[in-house]
Amino acid sequence: MHLKILIFVSIFSAVHSQQVTCVKQINNCKCETSAGKFIDLSPIASASGFQFKRILGPNRNWVYSYNPCTGVQCESGSDAASCQNSAAGSQEFLLGLQSTAKFGYDSTYGLYIKYDNKQSGGIIRESMVSLVCSPDATDKFEPTDDGGISSPFIFHSKLTSKHACEVDGGGGGGSGGGGMSGGDVLIIIVLVLLVVYLAGGFAVNVFLLKKTANLQALPNLNFWISVPGYVKDGATFTAAKVRGLATGSKQNYENI
Repeated sequence: MHLKILIFVSIFSAVHSQQVTCVKQINNCKCETSAGKFIDLSPIASASGFQFKRILGPNRNWVYSYNPCTGVQCESGSDAASCQNSAAGSQEFLLGLQSTAKFGYDSTYGLYIKYDNKQSGGIIRESMVSLVCSPDATDKFEPTDDGGISSPFIFHSKLTSKHACEVDGGGGGGSGGGGMSGGDVLIIIVLVLLVVYLAGGFAVNVFLLKKTANLQALPNLNFWISVPGYVKDGATFTAAKVRGLATGSKQNYENI
């Protein structure tokens, strides 16, 4: 008994300790996970500057700015994803370009998105942003170190957001993907056709066939009134057939 419990706990722990990994990168702010779902950071992105601005680092001598998806001006470039400034404002360093964005997984930092900036002098600066799923959290960017002491300088930070969670279909985080599904489109098409059918038929009956503008002018009114009866008869017949199959009895019909 105890062995079974231990095996169950081990399996349960193994399943729930599985980490989210990206198996396909869609673009610089979206990836498909191993579960066939998506992580999409685009709802966080700002189109007019850094979404997270001048966040103080651990040693309090540097501040960091970050914006997913959309490039921002930093140092001499306009495609910055992450930027480092001295707290006094006298120095500025580009930590990573949007064009270099790459999703990955690390046993220490978990799911992350990394950007790099390789400068002509051989100095490499990289920004590794760990993505922490928190469905109910307010979006938060937090620098966790101030880089190393030699090139490549890797600056670690953490982005906590509902948009760092997996979603179905690929849109917008937390409460589900953005955009309409194929079913939504089909329903809209059917409703539009129904309105056109009713309005067009009503107009033909009233203006061309000179019928009185009332309920009787709706197209094929008698047919639509009969539809519920047809549905009921079909349901009754189907239910009887299913019951007959379930009980093994056969329906007897009169010869014509």
